[in-house]
Amino acid sequence: MTHTLPNRPSADSAHKPEATVTPSDQSIREPDSLRSHSVAALMRPLEPVIEGTHSLRQAAELIALSDDAFAVVKLSGDVVGILSAEDVLAAERSNPTGWQTQPCTSGVPSDQSPVAAHHTVADVLAEYRRTGVRTLLVCQRDNAIGLLRCIDVRTWCQDHDPLLWEDLFAGQERQNAGEVDPR
Repeated sequence: MTHTLPNRPSADSAHKPEATVTPSDQSIREPDSLRSHSVAALMRPLEPVIEGTHSLRQAAELIALSDDAFAVVKLSGDVVGILSAEDVLAAERSNPTGWQTQPCTSGVPSDQSPVAAHHTVADVLAEYRRTGVRTLLVCQRDNAIGLLRCIDVRTWCQDHDPLLWEDLFAGQERQNAGEVDPR
């Protein structure tokens, strides 16, 4: 599944692009902000991006310089997904001799699900429990509008309720030890 950048609507889109959601300031939140704080307030712009035709080696070099995950974009402007250092390492492990010349699109995990701009921090933490902690693509309808970096979610949790982040990893430790997470 691909997602269109808001300033480059797809050819089959008959409606006008709607205004994108922009991050708000990080002011003090109420105690129940876990349920009411939206992803849109934490997301960053849809940058950096890398064209899907670039090689995984080029992506690895960019990731090494910035330590960021990248939105992979087709020439048409459609966002394919997010490519992280872990994804490049997985491509290298699966194809030690040929990974460098593969296009970036081949390194994007197929199981990535975007998160909606209106979703809450609780929704993001549930996604992290289900799929692991990683940068997420933020969409509004079918338009890719931003990136939600795990560092921003972690910082938000530390500012509002540090146990939320610690509990996320405690659940993973229980699962790794063969225990069932009681949630």
